Amino acid sequence: MRVSLRRPGDPAVRQAATAAVLSHPKILLGVAILVFFGLLTIAQPVLEATIWSGQGRIYDPQLGFDHRIAHPSSPTFEHWLGTSSTGRDVFSMLAFATRPTLVVAVSAGATIAVISVLLGAVAAVREGWVDEVVSHFSDAMVL
Repeated sequence: MRVSLRRPGDPAVRQAATAAVLSHPKILLGVAILVFFGLLTIAQPVLEATIWSGQGRIYDPQLGFDHRIAHPSSPTFEHWLGTSSTGRDVFSMLAFATRPTLVVAVSAGATIAVISVLLGAVAAVREGWVDEVVSHFSDAMVL
């Protein structure tokens, strides 16, 4: 019997890990959602400067109002997600809110990652009752 030892930097190991991650539909859905909102964050200023610029205040996410139609309205070619009961374009509100939402989400994720790594390192070094307390705390956070 021959045993093959591979290092983590080995391309075959990297390819197998990538295939394992990409085979999970939940991971793919999460990545697709992040990509969609990332693209929406980039597209919002472009849309505001080009397509929505000549429309007056119709596409303003805070003060916009389209007086040509009844509100709320269903999706149309002009208002992709329709309008709210106050007459504002729902797609422009969504696009406008994406940037601060992504900043908060990435900041929270990075903060939690740093705290988790520090707690894990402390638990690994101290062992004993410290390890048990950190383990029980992390178990409680998962629930």
